[in-house]
Amino acid sequence: MIRQGGERNDKEYEKGILSILISNQVIFVLAFAFICQVGLSFYGGFTSVYLLNLGYGQGTIGLLNCISALSEVPVLFFANKLLKKLGSMKLLIASCIMMGIRTIMVTGGTLPIILLSQTLQGVTYMTVYYSCVIYINKNVKWGKQSQGQSILAIIQAGIGSILGNILGGYLADYAGLRISYFIMAIFIFTSTILVTIIMMVYTKKEKYKES
Repeated sequence: MIRQGGERNDKEYEKGILSILISNQVIFVLAFAFICQVGLSFYGGFTSVYLLNLGYGQGTIGLLNCISALSEVPVLFFANKLLKKLGSMKLLIASCIMMGIRTIMVTGGTLPIILLSQTLQGVTYMTVYYSCVIYINKNVKWGKQSQGQSILAIIQAGIGSILGNILGGYLADYAGLRISYFIMAIFIFTSTILVTIIMMVYTKKEKYKES
């Protein structure tokens, strides 16, 4: 940032991304978004291949993808109510946990269980996306909303998506697809628990400082 007269505001420049935040809790929101997106990218990128290996045809895969897309519709209607009832953090944590469960479900290999896992698309993607967009919009400085959303896109659709696909490819080559789903689920559960614990400790310290 350059002031009149050509002087640079060094403090704001050094802070970088953090300079636009009202609350540092946004970091935890981005962390949960990243965790869930890694799982979603892996799930979306490799489930069709896995189903083909199990002997299911393209028609079945198309139907399952349709069910996945339709499952987002009711969540769009009730997302705001869920957000008000649970709050952003609880909804994000619940979504990450559901992503882990969804990933494990696919390993069952039976059509009814896989179909059920597809119905969880709404509570593993739409809830995360909606929660993050609303939270970041409210917790960045005025006029910085677009920058906040850009950071979310980089973390979620950028880094999270790329890592999910690359990691998934390595896992599939090394351990096979079925085992890869178990490993990915463990990553999701472990990361979610770790970030939640760090967030709780951080929040407790901040409350202690304020008291």
